[in-house]
Amino acid sequence: MTHEQTEQDRPKELERLYTQHYGFILDAALADRRLLPQDGENIAQILADHLQSYDGTLETEPFQQWILETVSGAVERLGFFYDLRKKCRNSVRAGIWSILLQNLDLKDHTSETYIMEQIEAATWAWALHHLDDLMVPGSAKLSTRLQAQARFQALTWRKSRLRDNGRFDRDVDVERFGDERSFRLGDNLLPLYYDPGDDDDAEEGQPKKQPKARPIPASSDSLLAMKSGRPRLLCPSCKSLQAISPDPASEPDAVRLLCGHERPAFLAASA
Repeated sequence: MTHEQTEQDRPKELERLYTQHYGFILDAALADRRLLPQDGENIAQILADHLQSYDGTLETEPFQQWILETVSGAVERLGFFYDLRKKCRNSVRAGIWSILLQNLDLKDHTSETYIMEQIEAATWAWALHHLDDLMVPGSAKLSTRLQAQARFQALTWRKSRLRDNGRFDRDVDVERFGDERSFRLGDNLLPLYYDPGDDDDAEEGQPKKQPKARPIPASSDSLLAMKSGRPRLLCPSCKSLQAISPDPASEPDAVRLLCGHERPAFLAASA
């Protein structure tokens, strides 16, 4: 067999190796207990899309080594994301509620719980989109950084509701949001980071204090947005809630959904 024939047959051989090692790929992905079965399938699909990047010999041992090296990065990122959601969810919800509580008059016929979950899902979509930045230690705790983003998403929801209601958002100054440690709401100067009263970085099992303000409503089993424990966003094309795919989007400010469509990574702020 000539070298040219070998190169022509290589894609078929790669597909054969991939099919032969599909179970090995799933086992490698799901060795991390934090990941869900669907995560393993998504990682396997991503691997299938990048088979041509494998430049090793078409033998079992080097191909398995390539699988382990490739899968480990995706597993680490998803595991970090799930840990982030578990440790910082209280701070994210408290950040949203600190804005939502003062603007309940702006909500439409939807429930407070549904609004909370949609803003929370948008916050986690932003976190997944900026995961590389969040994995780099910063001067502020992750819970603080995510709480600030949650407040921003809630303020964006507020601006959107004011626009829909035909009202001008004159009493909120969100310029340099994230740089200042406070922002102005009407005549009041409010702290940028709302303290939920507990430490998300504390060990599990420790008693936690609740916010002094109105308690955060519990998730409703009838709502699918966060029922699975994974953030879901509304797909404009499918007109249904879809889980976020770990596969990168084609645009820097977009997020890919498991249905294959893309949408903005976070709610668009109005002028």
